[in-house]
Amino acid sequence: MKTRIAFVIFILFLVSFTQGQIKFRVKNLNADSLAALIPEKEGSELAEVLNLLSNVICRKDIDSSISLSSRAIVLSEKLEYKKGLADGYFNVGNGYYLLDSLRPAISNYLKALRIYEDIEPSVEYGYLCMQLMVMNYYAGRGEKNQHYLETAKSIFDKIGDNGDKYMIYFSQGVGKNVQQYPEPDSVIYYCNIAKTFIDTAVEQNELAYIYSEIGEA
Repeated sequence: MKTRIAFVIFILFLVSFTQGQIKFRVKNLNADSLAALIPEKEGSELAEVLNLLSNVICRKDIDSSISLSSRAIVLSEKLEYKKGLADGYFNVGNGYYLLDSLRPAISNYLKALRIYEDIEPSVEYGYLCMQLMVMNYYAGRGEKNQHYLETAKSIFDKIGDNGDKYMIYFSQGVGKNVQQYPEPDSVIYYCNIAKTFIDTAVEQNELAYIYSEIGEA
C-alpha cells in the first residue's frame, strides 16, 4: 500500500513538473525589447537574441517561437556557432513539446544534446537533461532516466546554478523507493535536500508532494 501511495505521489509530481516545466526555463525578459534588438544585431549576437525571444514567447506564441529558433539554427550553422545551434534545436524541441508533438520534440532535443555535449556546460544543457529525464521515465527507460538525472545534477553543480535541483533530489529519493530501493531513510534524506532548493513562494505544490513523501517514508 505504501509503495502504491508513493508511486501515485511521484507520478503527480512528475505530471506537475512536466506541465509547468517550461516556466523554469523561460527567462524574465521583455519580448518587445528583444524584438526591437533584432534589426540592430548580426552574427552570433543576432542568433542569441532570436533564441532568447523564442524562449520568452514560447508559451504565448508557439509557432513564432519555433520560427525564431529555426532562423537562429540557419544562422548559427552558417557561422558555425555551436551554442546558438544547440539552443535553437532545444527551443524548437520545446515548441513541439508544447504542441504535444513528441516525435519532432525528441528529434530536436537529441540534436541539441549532441552539440551541448561538445561545448561548455550551460543552464540550457542542464534543463534539456531534465526534460529528457522525465520523458525517459514515462517511456520506462530507467537506465536512461538515471543517466540524464545524474548528468543534469553534474551540469548544475559545474555552473553553480540550482536549476531544478529539487526535482533531481526528489527523483533520487522517491524514484528509488518506488522502483527498486525501498529504503525509508534514503527517501527522507533526499527529500530533505530537495526542500532546500524549493522556492516556497511559487512552488507550493511541489513542496506539498515532498512533505507527503517524507510522511509516507
